[in-house]
Amino acid sequence: MNIEKLFSEFPYIETEELIIRKTKVEEFEEWYSLETSNEFTPRKSYKLSKDAAYNMLSKHYDRDFAKRKVIFLGLYSKCEQNRLVGRIEIFDVNAKIDMVTIGYTLGTQFCGKGIATKAVNALINYLFIEIGVNRIQAFVMPKNTKSGAVLIRNNFVKEGTIRQGNYWIGQGVIDLELYSILKEEYQAK
Repeated sequence: MNIEKLFSEFPYIETEELIIRKTKVEEFEEWYSLETSNEFTPRKSYKLSKDAAYNMLSKHYDRDFAKRKVIFLGLYSKCEQNRLVGRIEIFDVNAKIDMVTIGYTLGTQFCGKGIATKAVNALINYLFIEIGVNRIQAFVMPKNTKSGAVLIRNNFVKEGTIRQGNYWIGQGVIDLELYSILKEEYQAK
């Protein structure tokens, strides 16, 4: 895995229908609206103040990137006039086994349009081909069946359920389903 390339600058991924890039501070209002709208976003469980949210976007995202901890990216739909429609992230980067974890969320009004499926496809292509990752995994709340379906459509394998293995603010201890895809499976499709 090319860690230096992954963390040299925020990734910019463009397809015919999507752009995945760093969200700009000037897009704060739109970002904040999305960040607090989806029921499966952890911060939906508690009131995220505008000041705290602004600090997340303007400072924490850069700090986490510089620490090689998390890469938060905005998801923009060309079909929606390049509008910010969601967030996608890369985290838990493990260079010893060439593995990353991904997460994604869309604003409620953009669900069911195939955007998440296409975004995950673009991201895994970038991670496998350009970065040289071997394994990509994602965790999904069991009641979020649409997110699990996004992963299955992208040839992820459901490995199982991690029972009471995560704490979610506002919900307590929860179960998570684990999905993964290996580079060899991606190349075989």
